[in-house]
Amino acid sequence: MPSVHDIWTPSIHDASKNRSTDDTWTQFTNNTSTPTALIHDVSTPSTRESTTSIHDVSTPSTRESTTSAHNASTPSTRESMLSVHNASTPSTRESTTSAHNASTPSTRESMLSVHNASTPSTRESTTSAHNASTPSTRESMLSAHDASTPSVDDMSTPPIVPSQSSTKLSLLLPQRDPSVQTASLKRPYDGLSNSHRSRKYQRTLQYNKHGHAPKPSLLSMLPSCQPEALNVKLDALPATQGAYGAKPTKPHKSHLYSLDAIKALGFRIIPWDGCTPVPFVSEDGRIFMVLAGRPKDPAYERATEEAFDLLREAGHTTAFTHEDYSENRGHYPALNIGVTHGVGTHSPLNRVQRHPKITAKLLQSESIQRMASFASSAFATWSPKVYNHYKLYMDKIFANDSTLVRLFRRSIFPAATFNLGSVVCTIPHFDIKNCPYGWCAIQSLGKFNAKKGGHFVVWGLKVAIEFPAGSTILMPSAVLEHSNTSIEHGEERASFTQYASGGLFRWVDYGYRTEKELKRTNPKLYQEQMELRPTRWKRGLGMLCTLQDLISKAAFEVSGQV
Repeated sequence: MPSVHDIWTPSIHDASKNRSTDDTWTQFTNNTSTPTALIHDVSTPSTRESTTSIHDVSTPSTRESTTSAHNASTPSTRESMLSVHNASTPSTRESTTSAHNASTPSTRESMLSVHNASTPSTRESTTSAHNASTPSTRESMLSAHDASTPSVDDMSTPPIVPSQSSTKLSLLLPQRDPSVQTASLKRPYDGLSNSHRSRKYQRTLQYNKHGHAPKPSLLSMLPSCQPEALNVKLDALPATQGAYGAKPTKPHKSHLYSLDAIKALGFRIIPWDGCTPVPFVSEDGRIFMVLAGRPKDPAYERATEEAFDLLREAGHTTAFTHEDYSENRGHYPALNIGVTHGVGTHSPLNRVQRHPKITAKLLQSESIQRMASFASSAFATWSPKVYNHYKLYMDKIFANDSTLVRLFRRSIFPAATFNLGSVVCTIPHFDIKNCPYGWCAIQSLGKFNAKKGGHFVVWGLKVAIEFPAGSTILMPSAVLEHSNTSIEHGEERASFTQYASGGLFRWVDYGYRTEKELKRTNPKLYQEQMELRPTRWKRGLGMLCTLQDLISKAAFEVSGQV
């Protein structure tokens, strides 16, 4: 037989005489057969205490009698125990509900003493059921809540409504700020007004459709430009017959030249402030190279400084090995990225990156993105026909193969090279795989004296151009040999270039096939392409504009005429 559990029963409070008797102890055993449940909400605190104690009895038999307040097994017991809310006789209901409808203040005070005990002693006895003074008592009183088998009537009991105290407790818990929206509901604030964001979106749509459009303010300045006229015959430059690259040409001695050495070789030094645009024109007046300069904007200057910091930091990491150095262009690490196609490739592909984390960090830089966009915009300004030719072909290539990735949001060039470190000065070289009639964008970075070093040397033209940090030069790197002069000791220099492989244009012309595949699968188209090969170089040069062409175009665009 289970052990006997003692339970505390407060004294009965006489509501009519407003007095209480001494407290007594009452023992209940596990085999109690007499129903022990009392009326749940009678008019005296002592009765409520005894009712609460029954609710927390420890044995199943006692629990059966205890829970009879709500689930009495016999009508007589249910009638007495549910009289608070479900009194079966008018007299009982009248006495039960009198707590809420008492006719006199004294009666209401006594009837509501269960929840609002009038004296500290009564309140203490009322709440003792939930705050038992000894662990054993608390254990026995809570055992009723841990009974293993509920009755059928328990399952039909109405849900418990949270008390006022639990509502107050919920107010103390962390609450969700209604002003804070998740990413799925509201995009992060980008600092732009709705009108600004709308204009930005429209510019993006315009760029995706037409590419860069020269600004009227820039075009209106073209008549005041002072071109650099050189006696050069463009058709004599070493392009291949199909004009998809340049003929291999042995460069000058593969070492770094100082400014004094260049002067000794009879080169003409061309001063340049790095801002003012200077077009280079051939003997027939076509612009084949441009000193594009840089925007006169302090924010752009800061962007070039930040870009140099990134390239210098990347070049000084220990991740680079001898394989990352470009020995045919200079002794410094370089990252060649983007889409290419040529000798040894079956189709256009993304260059495999040996250092993906460094590459991703550079491409995600807003400073580098802005520099790339400016170079592309300058290309569209000074050679709009070639630029549109690039856009037509690049759009076809990326539309034909969704695996190919564009490097920059607003740049026409599909490939780029980051020349890393702080001592980047190239030796004489050609970029023979680039499109020969197209332009390569070269952007200088660093902290050096452009009067004393870092000049841009064009060997075929016998000129050395001052090339200040942050400025941009556009030139046909496939057919013009170029290099840099050395910088002073303690100075720093890096560079960033963009370009397009000539093999990408051949891929489109051949119907997205190699020459061998074209010959095998479509002999007719192959024959047509072979007949066009001798004329492609001339056609490519024919897309170069004269300064007068650009000035006329500027006049139409500024005046709004078509």
